[in-house]
Amino acid sequence: MNYRACTFWFTAVLLIAPFVSAQDKKGIEFFGNIYTKFLDGNRRTNTALYNNSEFGNGDQGQGTEFELMFRSKVSRQIEIGGRLKARFDRNFWTNGGGFADDENEPRSAQYMKFRGAYVRVTPGYRWIDSAVIGSNDWGQFDAFTIGKIRYIDRDNVSGILIQGSEPDRKQFRWDFARVSLPKLWAGPSYSTGDLHQMDAAYAVQMKYDSGKDFDVTGIFEYINDQEIDATDPDNRDGVELTQRYRNSIVGFKFNWSPSDYVDLAGAFYRSEFATTFNGDGDFVRFNPTLLGDDEDTAVKVNLDFNDLFDVLTINVEYFDFGASYMSVMAARRESDVLLTEGHDGAWGWSRPDYNIGSNDRGSSRAGIGYGGWDGNAHQVISLAADNDFTDFDESMAESVAGWKGFTIVPKWAIGDLEMEAEFTFVDYNSNWQNCGGTPCLYPTVDGVHSWGVGGDWRSPFGPYQEKETTIMLVKGSYIFEVGDGLEFKFKYKVIDDEDERVTDPQFLDDAYRLTTVEHVNYDDREADYTTIAASLGSQVTEDIFVEVWLEHYEVDLFDGTVEVTPAWMESWEPEFGWINYMTGDHERDKVALIIKYFLSGMEFGLNAQWIDGTYDPRFFRGENGQVVEFTPATAQIDVPHVHVPISTSEAEFDHYRLKAFMKVQF
Repeated sequence: MNYRACTFWFTAVLLIAPFVSAQDKKGIEFFGNIYTKFLDGNRRTNTALYNNSEFGNGDQGQGTEFELMFRSKVSRQIEIGGRLKARFDRNFWTNGGGFADDENEPRSAQYMKFRGAYVRVTPGYRWIDSAVIGSNDWGQFDAFTIGKIRYIDRDNVSGILIQGSEPDRKQFRWDFARVSLPKLWAGPSYSTGDLHQMDAAYAVQMKYDSGKDFDVTGIFEYINDQEIDATDPDNRDGVELTQRYRNSIVGFKFNWSPSDYVDLAGAFYRSEFATTFNGDGDFVRFNPTLLGDDEDTAVKVNLDFNDLFDVLTINVEYFDFGASYMSVMAARRESDVLLTEGHDGAWGWSRPDYNIGSNDRGSSRAGIGYGGWDGNAHQVISLAADNDFTDFDESMAESVAGWKGFTIVPKWAIGDLEMEAEFTFVDYNSNWQNCGGTPCLYPTVDGVHSWGVGGDWRSPFGPYQEKETTIMLVKGSYIFEVGDGLEFKFKYKVIDDEDERVTDPQFLDDAYRLTTVEHVNYDDREADYTTIAASLGSQVTEDIFVEVWLEHYEVDLFDGTVEVTPAWMESWEPEFGWINYMTGDHERDKVALIIKYFLSGMEFGLNAQWIDGTYDPRFFRGENGQVVEFTPATAQIDVPHVHVPISTSEAEFDHYRLKAFMKVQF
């Protein structure tokens, strides 16, 4: 009897133990990080803990972000997750926990926000792999349709994502998504209107992968933004809706590797956009979408030759992006759609002040500052290219809507020497007169595209343009056998940017409304950029890496004769103060010290930069259709697009900035 009882309980324990163990494993897993940032600089701006914030900017202070994430495997089929996040923005250490400033100001108060909540369902059916309900970064699609959301908002956009595959060999996969439109930017006037709660983007993606050397993907996206129909006053039978805008995209892309040495990839997208949005007078130009109905295409082809002679790789890219290609949910930054380096972030100061330098002018202290961003820009197709909430050590995003051309990049490696070159030629589908016709469909935003040294990243359009750009560079690295290795990097880069702007005399009066420009030769733009950079970096100890950069920049700029202004400039803009006179010779030198320190679970970084430069203005006037340089007789001169007389002497600049951070993950 006792033997039977022991056998029963022994068997029961064996059967129950796995379930008890499974119950123990349910629980909630917590993990997260603490991120502390230190900013310093000689601009002394203090309205944010970002060098380039959405509202204001800063190069002073310290702040800490705390992020606590959790996930739980509720059952074999259900997983949940989310995070609690405290952002600093204006929450400096000196705020005393959020109460020293206005505690009702969410950018200053030390609030915790609940973000990133999701439920993942894996039902085990043959026809569906998983469904995610709630927050997502939407990186499952691509930068031309629904792009991955920027880091600062990575999981702030919610929706439903259902994914499935052919059950046996998994060669065919599909995705379906309904993404709720972010009301703060995903539509005309940076808004989705008043009735935003049901506005959404719908997407279907189907992919076939042969498992060997070929895959093909088809994408369809449809956005529907609806509002209450103002012509339906009777709500007894419900309220009718009307469409504010719609945006549809059909895409097709493939990858083919016919041999170990050749890869071919192509992508084709067609967009259609329609809207009833009319805007508000002249300020309709501040817009992240087209201003009317149109359709267009975006095409890209890549051909790669790999390991030629065991040392050489050649990448070739052709691209043709229509000026009217419109994808509201395309990636706004942190996704690079082109092979080229593009322009340099060093000249990305979108609110430049080369003429006045007064602390009383808000524009003088706005933006990223004289030093711009580090490195080269990355390219996005969105008309809402975004660089808000960034620091100088990040990459600048620029919109390439309307670009067409090709890039050739050879790369070769011999031992410890690696080399890379680039040749890019860009023509533009946005080369037109009078903004491509009446009415103008293209938002010009700040109105300084192809003006000055090139700090306008918010819009790729100008109302008058006849432009070509050539980019050439060579760069490389070599590791010297000194200590644990001394890495030497170098780059030489030139950009030739030419724009004839108005090419037909009949449009001179329309283009230049506040001044008189008598000849089409007088408004031409020629900008020659040169970048020379070199660095030495070494793993000084097991935990510390140190790198020193020396960089030199030049721009030789002719931006038209003195009476030329940005086309369609309005009377309020000179007083606003961010359209500068920049014709002349610009030189800039930068010294940067980068330190990286790693301990178990902790990362520390420091980037300190000292930048000094000069701007030597030059002045030109028109005489009988010819452009003639002249020397002003006085120490100051009036130009139409600066609201006070500017100095004719050389201007000097000195910009110091530092960013240090500590990140601990747990």
